[in-house]
Amino acid sequence: MYLETQPGEVSVQISPVFHSSARFNQACDPDIVLVSSDNGGFYVHSPRLLAASGNSFAGLLPVFAGPASRAPPVVHVADDAATLDVVLRAVYLLPVDAAAVPLDVLARAVDAGLRRYALPAPPFVAPGTCPVFDALMAHAVARGVGGAQAVYTIAARNGLEPLAVAASELLLSLDISTITDDWSIQLVVLNAEAASKIRSNMWSSNGPQPRYEPEHLSEAPWGLGV
Repeated sequence: MYLETQPGEVSVQISPVFHSSARFNQACDPDIVLVSSDNGGFYVHSPRLLAASGNSFAGLLPVFAGPASRAPPVVHVADDAATLDVVLRAVYLLPVDAAAVPLDVLARAVDAGLRRYALPAPPFVAPGTCPVFDALMAHAVARGVGGAQAVYTIAARNGLEPLAVAASELLLSLDISTITDDWSIQLVVLNAEAASKIRSNMWSSNGPQPRYEPEHLSEAPWGLGV
């Protein structure tokens, strides 16, 4: 499906999820179209985005089309379609399929959501109800120690303590001698309480065993490593 454009304009491919009639339990049809940097189109509800964002969705909203307009206004954003899709799924609390979304896309979405669009860390990346948190932990489980390190780095860079502690549960088998200076510095960016939980998980010979089993990802309780 493509957004209608003027002659000479680049075609915009509409998301199969965020299309013109997708309401997602909202009271009205979408009232705005976000267009990604690679020309992906997403029909969304500006009240939903404004309610979720602390900076009017990077200052892009609200946009008024005027009473004579028959089509929702189009707003261009800086992120590519894959990244924007994850951000919007988090806003609408829609599932994020970790098998279909690479870890680097999830990392970009976390950065964009927290930094560009000022989505609050909880609930944007939080255990229990957040599809982005679950997708990140699914990658941490499926990719072993390397995946857990990558997810922990994402958490540390953004100050996401629950995610960092949960990822640390999967680092019990990490060979301490292989830790680089660049990665070890991530351990000091969180507060003392979180750092204590993480060190307990990673270095204690009597530390807790990981509670995440790859074959039961959908049922995994993404709790803290305490």
